[in-house]
Amino acid sequence: MSRLRIRRARPDEAELIRTIEDSAAARFKGSAHAYVNDHAAPPAAIYAALAAEGLVLMADQDGGAVGFAACELFPDALHLKELAVLHRKQGQGVGRALIAAVRAEARRRGRAAITLTTFQDLAWNAPWYARQGFVELGAGALGERLRRELADEDARGLASRCAMRLTLTP
Repeated sequence: MSRLRIRRARPDEAELIRTIEDSAAARFKGSAHAYVNDHAAPPAAIYAALAAEGLVLMADQDGGAVGFAACELFPDALHLKELAVLHRKQGQGVGRALIAAVRAEARRRGRAAITLTTFQDLAWNAPWYARQGFVELGAGALGERLRRELADEDARGLASRCAMRLTLTP
C-alpha cells in the first residue's frame, strides 16, 4: 500500500467528493440504515464552497483521492459535516488519518473542540468515533446548533442519530 497523504481539497473537486461519498454509502447496504443509499450526497456547490474556505481535507493514496473530511466552522467548534472513505479503502486507516488532520485543523483555527452527528447504532459510526475520543452528548449538553442539526436530520428521515464532541487538549 502506498503512502497516505492528507491535503486541502480544491473547489473543482466537488464532484469527486460527491463520488467518494456515494461510494462510502455502499457500506450501509444490508444495515438498518440501508435507506442512506437513497439520499443523494449534498450538491457539489456546497462542497465547492467549503473547499474554497479550506474546510475540506482530502486523503490521497495510490494515485488518487480515497477519502475526505468536510467541516464547517462555528464559534464553539469545528463541525465535522461529513467523513467518507471509498468503500474499497474502508478499514485501512484512512478515516483515522482524516480525523487526525481535522484535529490539527481545529487547533490551527483556534477551536477547542470538534463536533459531529452520526448514527448511534452502527459500529462504524458512533462507536468508531468514540474510539477516536469523541463523547456522545446528552440532550442537556447539545446546545442550540446541534439540537437544530439533529432535528434537521430527523426531518430528512435519518433515524437513530446522536451528536458527539471531541474536546481538544492543548
